[in-house]
Amino acid sequence: YTATLLVNGVPVVFTVDTGATDIVLSRRDAQFAGLDPDALSYLDEAMTANGPVRTAYVTLGRVELEEIVDEDVPAVVTEGPLDVSLLGM
Repeated sequence: YTATLLVNGVPVVFTVDTGATDIVLSRRDAQFAGLDPDALSYLDEAMTANGPVRTAYVTLGRVELEEIVDEDVPAVVTEGPLDVSLLGM
């Protein structure tokens, strides 16, 4: 399943991932949402089906799903390749 959310005013398509605990942005989607992936500190690590990947914690200013709006939302940006962002539980 997919869902399109506005992240900092920019539409981002997410795969709804019941196995993920975080909102995970691809580098591309993070850049579209106004973050600079090259300036982030990838100090943490997440285990994926394909093995470990380094991640950077970020705070998203505003996330919207239709009339549901949240601000200062914690998320991570993955350092490795990711074709689509993940909407974790």
